[in-house]
Amino acid sequence: ANASEHLKRPRLVIGDLRFSRAPDSGKNAGYLYVKHNDEYAGKISPEGVFQKAYGCDDETVEAIKAVSADPMAAAHAHGHDTGNCSACGRLLTNELSVELGIGPICRGRWGL
Repeated sequence: ANASEHLKRPRLVIGDLRFSRAPDSGKNAGYLYVKHNDEYAGKISPEGVFQKAYGCDDETVEAIKAVSADPMAAAHAHGHDTGNCSACGRLLTNELSVELGIGPICRGRWGL
């Protein structure tokens, strides 16, 4: 919610998963959409329940659950492993940003 105050379409990228907010004006307002390798994998309800899409395999479901359980740890691991910001995808050049997995501008926009 905090990120949506500063960004039109906030998203979080962890490995080959991308989490993004459903539009506030749509029927899934409050949900998070999840894509795996740019294919729709399902959605997460405001209560935290993942509803998988047809074709979403069990390995992807487990990866989504792992990220959902601790998004900051997942962002940290993504930044450390790839050197890219988990919010915007840009190359992280600051040691603290690499450690946190998110750059300073994105941290501010996300309220982290």
